[in-house]
Amino acid sequence: MKRSKIYPMKTHPNDQNPSKVTFKSITFLFATVALIATSSCNKNDKYTNYDLLVEKEWKLTSIERNGAEIGEQCDFDDVLSFENEKDFTYDHGACDENELEETGDSWKLTDDFTILRMKFKIRNGTSFGSTVQYWDIESIIDTMLVISDANAEDNNMAPETRTFKL
Repeated sequence: MKRSKIYPMKTHPNDQNPSKVTFKSITFLFATVALIATSSCNKNDKYTNYDLLVEKEWKLTSIERNGAEIGEQCDFDDVLSFENEKDFTYDHGACDENELEETGDSWKLTDDFTILRMKFKIRNGTSFGSTVQYWDIESIIDTMLVISDANAEDNNMAPETRTFKL
């Protein structure tokens, strides 16, 4: 019985080593997966003012639009707390009698740490949902955080500015 020789199939006429293509493909695949995995990580802890923001209870002290105070007395018992690089709470205080239950879910900083993105879980009776708010970080110092509505101008509105203090 005569044996036939099996020759490896080349993928390109100039390629002398077909295993090179497989190695390149695998390397590219791993590099792509690594890039996606690292880019999806939360980088909030790389923020220069991260320590000023996290593990503090920021109390709402002012809500303004066009320089005029629009907040009501009941708003000023709200407390915003960034617990770590991902989780936060927003306590509306005892004064709020709204049927809508809104709890903090996750947060992150975008656009070179200038935009604060906060995702809330919402419950209204038996209905559930979520909403995302975007806030420009106007300033942050040891005892004060000032944010303004990042989407207001896109909606032809004057931005609402909120001031929180420790």
